[in-house]
Amino acid sequence: MTRSAHLTRSARRALVAASALALLSARTTSAQDAREIAARVARASDGVIQMSFPARPGACGDGGNIVGFSRALYIHPNVETHGSWSAVNCVPGPAAVRLTIAGGTVTSVRTYVGTPKRALLGGTDLGDVRPQDAADYLLSLAAGAEGRVGKDAIRGAAIAADAVVGPKLLRLARDADRPRQTRTEAILWIGELGEEGALPALEQMAGDGASDMAIREAALMGLASLPAAAGVRALTRIALDDRDPQLAKKGIFWLAQTDAAGARRTLRDMAASSDAPETMRGEAIFALGHLNGTVEDGRFLRGLYGRLTSEKLKDKLLQSVAQIEDDPEGERWLLGVVKDAGESLAMRKQALFWAGQRDGGDARALVALYPEIEGRELREHYTFVLSQSGEREATDRLMDIARSDPDREVRKKALFWLAQDKDPRVAQFLQKVIVQP
Repeated sequence: MTRSAHLTRSARRALVAASALALLSARTTSAQDAREIAARVARASDGVIQMSFPARPGACGDGGNIVGFSRALYIHPNVETHGSWSAVNCVPGPAAVRLTIAGGTVTSVRTYVGTPKRALLGGTDLGDVRPQDAADYLLSLAAGAEGRVGKDAIRGAAIAADAVVGPKLLRLARDADRPRQTRTEAILWIGELGEEGALPALEQMAGDGASDMAIREAALMGLASLPAAAGVRALTRIALDDRDPQLAKKGIFWLAQTDAAGARRTLRDMAASSDAPETMRGEAIFALGHLNGTVEDGRFLRGLYGRLTSEKLKDKLLQSVAQIEDDPEGERWLLGVVKDAGESLAMRKQALFWAGQRDGGDARALVALYPEIEGRELREHYTFVLSQSGEREATDRLMDIARSDPDREVRKKALFWLAQDKDPRVAQFLQKVIVQP
């Protein structure tokens, strides 16, 4: 609970105003202009106020719901991602921030990049303001606001062209009395912008065992977002530190989200290390396939499989190989594990399942496997995998098994899975089976 939780509305407004004046007290022309923005907002008891300013290079939007910058993408009202993104209409343009005010309190902040698609009707347009002034005002607002207002104000401040915001973002990030969402947003933008001092600040926050894990993980995300892969060494140290397993696990995840080649090498070394704890090896194996897996990662994982003795790690590896869509050898290799009589039944079944689940997999290769599968349990499992495919060839093979497999129990299992299929051909097939004498 924050310090202002028990204050009246008027007292909270006074606290917000006091925070704004405290942060805008420097005697410079820019600060005076920022105070003027605060004063204009304070005089508006209800309605909408808009200000416009140039956006940072790299900021983009659609003039409506989309705002993007570097690894951050926001789609109003509730979609937010920090990592790789594409296939959205996000183009450079000026920024505009609209503040909704009710009863003298800012109740929402909305940031646009590009000319807003909806004109400001019945509100107050402050026109163009200097980016630093807009950033200073918005960060002062975030310093005293509750709920989502603080978080959304930070976004508008962060994309203001040439504005220096790092010190104030850090002050917000370290303020334990601010809402968690305000603090984490400040931390994420410290990473995205990468101003001077960002790296040591983020390292300190990630390593602070007295902070809750949400704040520490936000710092890891910030390290992953630093420009020029500046946070990779710090993430590597955290990922390899088994003194704090929970943080190390999250460090592995965010290390895998970076584009640095050295990050992938670190993950492979960890996955292959017999000295590393099994849980950490498993996280590294998982990350190599599920998080931006490459053809090289697939080749490494396939080579590692035979050196593993833990079936838990083998299972994670099978899953990871199946997730690397661009690796043409992945499916063939998984089917090879299925056919390997020297492998345990549990691993053969898992390899079969993940081969069937693989996005972009070739149903024909799965169908062609049928004559090479031996043993009732594996063949019954095969009928389930076929039923999950959704491909016409797989359904055809399932009907063939139900019709002619020499094992009655396997035929029954195939019929069971066919009964779940809505393909009209299956309905006709089942009807014929039922009426047979």
